[in-house]
Amino acid sequence: MDPRQALRGSRLRSQRHGLLHCDCANRRRATSRPPSHADYGTDARGVFYTEAAFALHDCGRERTIASSAPATTTRVIEQTSINTGLTYEGAISAFERSIGRLDVPGSQALRARAASWSEVKAEMARMAGPSGLTLFTHFDQGSIATLAGRKIRCRIYLIGNPAIATQIVCIDVRGSFYVPFRVAIFQEDDASGAVILFDRPSSFLAVLEHPELKEFGLALDAKIDAVVQRVKNP
Repeated sequence: MDPRQALRGSRLRSQRHGLLHCDCANRRRATSRPPSHADYGTDARGVFYTEAAFALHDCGRERTIASSAPATTTRVIEQTSINTGLTYEGAISAFERSIGRLDVPGSQALRARAASWSEVKAEMARMAGPSGLTLFTHFDQGSIATLAGRKIRCRIYLIGNPAIATQIVCIDVRGSFYVPFRVAIFQEDDASGAVILFDRPSSFLAVLEHPELKEFGLALDAKIDAVVQRVKNP
């Protein structure tokens, strides 16, 4: 036999063996546990597939396994609602006085000079002030909703602590979905005072199932709880 033909035959057998091994291994992996968020990827068409499905595709197989569908997970997130006893305008004013502001030019300067992390933390702490929380932006939803013919009083804030957020996303980049976090202030027509509403950071970070995130969630809990107390007792 021609040595080159023998070599080609050997390679072909190895490829077949590798294909079958990949197929079986990934079928076992696809059926042995439900897929997690970490298993997902997106193909060129924007369709989600699991890691196992990608492995089958890499081996030359079609993506036909059952686990190619996105997984939906139900989690419990704790929500805190506090009646401030203040008017809507009073609660808005007190809340905004109690938190820091993002200094956009200052942030841009840090990036421009590639500041050290210690400089960044110090600057973020300055922006946050005593509360340890920074206001990134807010949306006065009520001003638009009122145009429908009924006065609506509600505003939503996006707040957080950039230094803490950085540590969170370094542990799990999915944390970028949760921090900064939202705080709503609203007052219903028949209510005696404005309400502050928010999901507890320790609760929504627990969804990511990283024990090392617990301390950051509790730290953010303590900061927003302290802000609420200052709003209620200026």
